[in-house]
Amino acid sequence: MVERILTSNFKKLNSGKNLQYDSIKILEQDVVQKNIDIFKKFFESLENYDSQYWSIYYSDNNKLINIDIGEYKIVEIGTGYFSMIVDITLFNTNDYKFLLNNLSDEQKSIFENDFSDDFVNLFITSEISNKEFEILTAAQNIALSKVFGDTYNTPKNHDNEELLNYFSISKSTNQDEHINSVDEKFIKLLSGESSTTEYKETMFDEPNQGSKISGHIMFDEVIRCIAGMANSTTGGSLLVGVHDIELDELTGLHSIKDEFYKIVNKQFKSEDDFLLKLSGAFKKVFDLPFIVTLSIDFLEIEQKYGKKKFLHIFIPAYTQPIFVKFQSELNPLGTKSELFFVRSINSTENLSIKETIEYLTFRFPNFIQSITSK
Repeated sequence: MVERILTSNFKKLNSGKNLQYDSIKILEQDVVQKNIDIFKKFFESLENYDSQYWSIYYSDNNKLINIDIGEYKIVEIGTGYFSMIVDITLFNTNDYKFLLNNLSDEQKSIFENDFSDDFVNLFITSEISNKEFEILTAAQNIALSKVFGDTYNTPKNHDNEELLNYFSISKSTNQDEHINSVDEKFIKLLSGESSTTEYKETMFDEPNQGSKISGHIMFDEVIRCIAGMANSTTGGSLLVGVHDIELDELTGLHSIKDEFYKIVNKQFKSEDDFLLKLSGAFKKVFDLPFIVTLSIDFLEIEQKYGKKKFLHIFIPAYTQPIFVKFQSELNPLGTKSELFFVRSINSTENLSIKETIEYLTFRFPNFIQSITSK
């Protein structure tokens, strides 16, 4: 799809239209030409997200190209620069701080849309080194999945057809009509499982095992899903307390099951107490830098038999591979070996050693390089 993008070959595709000429004028500027790989990677990743929630369009009298997710501008290509939103948490180590320190003040500013203090908008006006390229693309990948997971709103601006054609981007045309009485976020989450959405009815094997979370086989299934989403290229949402087949008659969306939230109410002091203990259970499996990238909260929706609550865990695509050891002694996969999972279509797959190496080489090349150079 993107082999032709941002190369001089675009000149051959033009038929003299001003819009396409403006695109070439913008994209042939020096700073863009020196950082072509970033744009290739960006447009490749964009197709992994629901096209209903992002848009690409001209602004400022065709002098800028903007790419939005929902209400948030995530990339802007202008005259003599381009800007991109990145996840600042990736820079909280000595290995990464040099990038921010090396950028001039005019090249970085706090993301202005009041979305999160974790995000910074970087204005790039010069060539990016290989090291900076690796850091920026990793930080932008996490930011992209986080923003997409939070907004769920259709963009304010409409796609420009010339730009879609220019970048050879095809958008989905069979999008369902929205249900006016239901929040758009729930429609996105509860319309069915996909490569970025998975349902679990519970994370407990038995309803009366106290406030212990880890050790349940169903909790291991939650761990499996989280690891698979993090290892994927897009991240995704895990919903606990949702039936994977049964539909609610009022909303037409998947049904929320009472059993999971009843256990939370009965066995824990409050939602906050449960979330605190859940975080503690995660710390037995995952490293803290990964845990802080997760977004975890309870959501409430009105269905046929009243208001229902379910747990929403949003998992961004992570910068490092996630391997897990299961906690339950009853788990048929055991508790001693580190396993590698990845989300694929509508399921989470346990890859073989050969498949894991091949996938790591594709998805985490820097990780492979780091362990082979030791």
